[in-house]
Amino acid sequence: MVKRSVVVSLIACFACTASFAQEPSSLNGNWVAKFPSASGQPREAKLVISNGAGTYQLLAKSRDDPCVGREAPIVISNESSEGFELGILASKALTGCRDSQWQAKRVDDRTYEGVFGDGRKFMLMRQ
Repeated sequence: MVKRSVVVSLIACFACTASFAQEPSSLNGNWVAKFPSASGQPREAKLVISNGAGTYQLLAKSRDDPCVGREAPIVISNESSEGFELGILASKALTGCRDSQWQAKRVDDRTYEGVFGDGRKFMLMRQ
């Protein structure tokens, strides 16, 4: 009887664990971001997203700004069918770099877009 109850308990535990397991995020994969710089120059960045985290790297270099072109960690939050928030944690890559938060709205399965606080638009496209 004890063996049977242990087996039943184990089966129940595995069933509970499976029901709480999350599906992989639909955002997982490689993305490119396109947006104008503050001075209007076209910019591109690559993003790699994996289950709510990943990396962001602006595809540019600057002798004057060590933050430009440096790979930084990202965090995805508030993911829904309408969009998500992208947190770029540049200060974790290099002290003194500024973090940023993007609000991305879904256009289709491969495209999201949004607007920065200063009015510049960005687009995220799945690669």
